Amino acid sequence: MIALTTLLVLAHLMALGLVTARFIPDLILARAAMVLGITLVMFFIEHFVGLGALGFAWPITSAASLYVIWRSRHRLLGDRSTWQGEIVFLAGFAWAFLWRHGFPSISPSSERLTNLYFIANYLPGTRLPPVDSWYPPLSFDFYYGLQHYGAALLARWFDLSPALGYHFGFCIVVALGVSLVWAFASAVLSSTALRVLIVATVAIGGTGGTVFAQWVVDTPPETPAYIDTNDRMWGGARFAGDFDQRANTPLGRWLFPKADDGLEPRSLPSENFGYQIGLGDYHPPLGGFFLLLLALALMGAIETAAGRTALIYQALLGLTVAAQLATNAWVFPLQGLLVLCWMLWRLEQRRAMSWLAVLGGGFGGLMLLYPYLQGLSTGLGVIAPALTRASDFTPVGSFLATFWPVLLLLGFGLWQARTRSLSTVFVVALALMLFFSEVFYIDDPSADRYERTNTTMKWWGYLITAAFAGLAPLVLASGQFVTRAVIVAALLLVNVHLVDQYRYWITQDSTHRGDLSGEGVYTKDPRVAGLINYLKSAERGIVLENVTCTAYCDTAALSMFAAKPVLLGWPMHEQTWRGTASGVWLLRDQIVSFYGGNTADPLPWLRASSVRYVLLTPADVRSGSRWSALHEALQADFQWVEFGREGDSPVGLWVRRSR
Repeated sequence: MIALTTLLVLAHLMALGLVTARFIPDLILARAAMVLGITLVMFFIEHFVGLGALGFAWPITSAASLYVIWRSRHRLLGDRSTWQGEIVFLAGFAWAFLWRHGFPSISPSSERLTNLYFIANYLPGTRLPPVDSWYPPLSFDFYYGLQHYGAALLARWFDLSPALGYHFGFCIVVALGVSLVWAFASAVLSSTALRVLIVATVAIGGTGGTVFAQWVVDTPPETPAYIDTNDRMWGGARFAGDFDQRANTPLGRWLFPKADDGLEPRSLPSENFGYQIGLGDYHPPLGGFFLLLLALALMGAIETAAGRTALIYQALLGLTVAAQLATNAWVFPLQGLLVLCWMLWRLEQRRAMSWLAVLGGGFGGLMLLYPYLQGLSTGLGVIAPALTRASDFTPVGSFLATFWPVLLLLGFGLWQARTRSLSTVFVVALALMLFFSEVFYIDDPSADRYERTNTTMKWWGYLITAAFAGLAPLVLASGQFVTRAVIVAALLLVNVHLVDQYRYWITQDSTHRGDLSGEGVYTKDPRVAGLINYLKSAERGIVLENVTCTAYCDTAALSMFAAKPVLLGWPMHEQTWRGTASGVWLLRDQIVSFYGGNTADPLPWLRASSVRYVLLTPADVRSGSRWSALHEALQADFQWVEFGREGDSPVGLWVRRSR
């Protein structure tokens, strides 16, 4: 089933590119533009009318896709640049699929369960904004979820589970991004080997810190291999303020001395495109990187485009800026800065540029997003830039360790001459990004050690990806041997991260590999598997699950796999996103009181909350919930369905009786 679905998805993507290639000659750009365009247009339409289930359409579109591919077979097989681009796209899809297949569980670690919840919100196909699946009946109108809407649209089209929508959406975004890296590199580099090096560097995801992470920490010999490899896997991206603080070798202590000012070191991660692939989160930064890489590929294509094609490319360039507002608003200003630098460079160079096309593309994107932007919740208030305090600046050693490849590219970008003209755009934009990311930060609810964490996580990852995907190909296009030798050596050093990834693969838990349901970490318990399967086939209704934490736990997981709304998900996330949702904590206390057996008469509360299913999991029993007391309180309205026992207590769920 997975293999057939993969082939159908890939056939649709190839056909979309071939159809759009009538207007956009480059098949890579055509496919990326069509995927973005369809997502935006459907997102716009469904803010006025929900289109519901779409599974009826895939047999028709599959036949049409195969017909288009057959009609275009001569181009696919006969044009070298076309089939090379398709191989890169498939390689990007395979690289992402390899990670999802190897580590498919959607668990509370990081933001995977949150991303599944974002997708689940859009699955019913109702008019947008949808009901918040973690806090019904309120609306999911407080976050940027365009890429999650896209994954849900894919799941609705092919009648997939939310988890499969997650995995396939992830693979598609990565494949599009990887192919766009190739497209830009192909526009400026003639060497196939150097193009492959650029693509590999971006997809593998090493940073400057990756190199130092090999030498500054000696792990005690008794440390289990899976712990050591896990640390080094993420050490490069989470180097400044985290991994560097564990430096214990002579070199490490010399390069990264501990501060003696009594302040806790600031956590300053730099999560780039390749990092996101290994991490496996279908989180907004992933879509933000896609839009960055689309912008780079468009800039490269515009260099040789003319007439209508050039105008389309410029309009799409403006569209990428607007689309960031609904994809990853954190990097919206960086995307705008990059495109603005390109526009000013075109003016300074007296090269053809249509302000109307670029601004028109941006305005058109804003119009498609207007219903979404108009409905955004204002509960969180204003999050504005703030000046970085002296105590929060990045230590010089950690800054240089993280950014030495970027600084090297900036230096050579100014020095080398052959492609200096276009490289100036990236040199100026990246230098400004570095400056702004150090002097300013986004003043969100995080504080103290994590004051700048969200800002550097998003901004540094963006600019590192832009440097490797945008500036590196331009610098390597230089005919100077020294320039090429130094940059190739630097990129090969960064790609030592591939060794970390290999060691991670062979030492981490492989129990659930290949289980793309994403449920493996839960369904290893047959009682929990029974609960999930029952909910999947049951009519839609609100589920009550015990709230055992404020965030990052199993709360709401079972409901999300079944695509059912839960009375309350992670309270801290809802509080953070909504800003003033004080009712979250009252509801949480009510749920905890109910499962603790301290609610005298819960039926009026459950009726008022429209709860249809009440779960009692093995974990609930182990934490003290008593089936007998709960059943006595619920039996007037609910019927018990059992899936096993935990000790002497039944495990299962209560289902509201129809009236």
